Amino acid sequence: MILESFDDKKYVEDDKLWGMVRRANDLTTGDYSSWDDNVLTLVPLLKRILARAKEVRDWRAYFYVMAKTFWYVTRDGISDIRYAFQLSEMFHQAHREHLAEETTRFGREFYVDTAVRILAFYMNYPQINDEKIEQMLGIFLESDEKYGTDWNRGSYGLLMKVALLQRDQEFAGTIKKKLESADYGSWCYVCFYVRPMLKYYVYLDDYDMVCELIYSVSRREIPKKYRWCYNMCEQANEESLVQEALAYCLNYGKCEMFHKIFETWREFYAHPIEGEIITYDALFHVLAKDLSRLDEEIRVAQDDERNWREKRATPLDAMHWFLCWHFYFRLLQKQGIERVKISLGEESAAAESQERKEECGGASGEEGRSLGCLEAAEYFEKLADEIGEKMAEARKSFHYKELKMFYEKCLTAE
Repeated sequence: MILESFDDKKYVEDDKLWGMVRRANDLTTGDYSSWDDNVLTLVPLLKRILARAKEVRDWRAYFYVMAKTFWYVTRDGISDIRYAFQLSEMFHQAHREHLAEETTRFGREFYVDTAVRILAFYMNYPQINDEKIEQMLGIFLESDEKYGTDWNRGSYGLLMKVALLQRDQEFAGTIKKKLESADYGSWCYVCFYVRPMLKYYVYLDDYDMVCELIYSVSRREIPKKYRWCYNMCEQANEESLVQEALAYCLNYGKCEMFHKIFETWREFYAHPIEGEIITYDALFHVLAKDLSRLDEEIRVAQDDERNWREKRATPLDAMHWFLCWHFYFRLLQKQGIERVKISLGEESAAAESQERKEECGGASGEEGRSLGCLEAAEYFEKLADEIGEKMAEARKSFHYKELKMFYEKCLTAE
């Protein structure tokens, strides 16, 4: 249930508010697929819940629902970016009005949680400059000091992302200490401890600690009281963590570590991908010369480009995807594949229109067109460059040309 902490009427005094809360929970009683399937009903319902909570001045419900809604609308597959920015403005208004002072400890914990989620979200957008980032960081640190509890230590996993994007190693070290002293009874140990620490040790170029973290999860050697996360978390496995570590190596320019990790776990990528394909899967499999699901990988490239055009992806995510596809198609060409069948840009939009015509009984047409691999690589490079240059203009700590060079060195070295 999306509002699982409000599973009883005693937590919500207003009858109308309670009815809507119960409806939201009824829509999300299954796994996450049921949450995503109900997005067209659930998002408007959550908006009404927030409006009602504000109307009756139930600030505990207001901050709890705001935190859960912000998490939900920024999920992959939902990506309601427009509403995420609206929620950010609602939070800033609440901050200006000091509404956290009028709620309970429970409400304040979720106030702090929302602050760090907004901060991490802001890092993805070039229209949010350094000044706004520093302002939001100040709001989080102030609210965490005033209202944060041990439960809010989970927020520091997101803060590690912020620190390393800003290349602030001293701040990252402070966050590491917070993570090490936290209790993860209410948080997934893999997501909120292992993954942030994996990022930290890749940044420090500490190969031994990276391997130790990966093996601690794959061998089920994490603290016994946190092993419940294996039943809940899709990331609590060796292959997911290896892929994350490789991606961090690309992003931080740790080329020697990239090759050591890749060779250690090459078998993951030399065999056909199992299950759903994501962008880094495709890149690392073609690097290992596995082309067994080539057609499906091309469709993922199309989906990534379309999601960007339709504003269903953050600029930072899209930039990384497009760098991956740039090198993916270069690697394909190097392996002797000269051309692929793919629809991109305006052509892709026309193909989608054609599909709708076919569904209505119209004429059928060819799916995509033949395009040279180097042409496709150039197309994705241009998209990545456009975003990366905007990010570099907005953030003094963001160096796109250097990042692109990192990918080049890691992925094209003989």
